[in-house]
Amino acid sequence: MDYEEFCDAVGFQYELLHKIYLTDKPIGQATNRKLMRDLRIYMVIGGMPQEVEAYLEKENLMMIF
Repeated sequence: MDYEEFCDAVGFQYELLHKIYLTDKPIGQATNRKLMRDLRIYMVIGGMPQEVEAYLEKENLMMIF
């Protein structure tokens, strides 16, 4: 899975990221923290569908490894 597919699978708002990019304006700290958290989760889980499914079932990164 690429990042956009991952966002769709887990319910993250990829559209928000795209809209922010198009506006070319700075974002607030809260939005930045949320987007960075989402990206970090993707980097940990990766694009493997089985791992994404396990994450969705447990919503705990420690339980999927």
